[in-house]
Amino acid sequence: MTTATLSPVTERATALVAERRPIAEALGRDLAEHVNDPAAFAAALRDGLRGLSDPEYLEGQRRIAPGIGALFGVRWPLTAAGSSSPTAFSARRSSSHAGSPSACWSD
Repeated sequence: MTTATLSPVTERATALVAERRPIAEALGRDLAEHVNDPAAFAAALRDGLRGLSDPEYLEGQRRIAPGIGALFGVRWPLTAAGSSSPTAFSARRSSSHAGSPSACWSD
């Protein structure tokens, strides 16, 4: 039986996700404190996503979809980890109609 080997790209991505998962989970929990302040929520989310960004992943997103616009380049497992905490779920429900999603892209 042969064993599949991981590519260097996959190994780097796996290590990055493992290293940053606790940060993503904390971001999901911490966003709940800003649920009633859309501007603060957007700023905290924007800053958090920047901290989770993977330049290699961002480059790949832009190569696959040129002109896609503003991106953070955060790997999916990290966005999922940040949005799966109970407080993040509560924040999503409470803020579903508060503010504009585009607020995350403005400084």
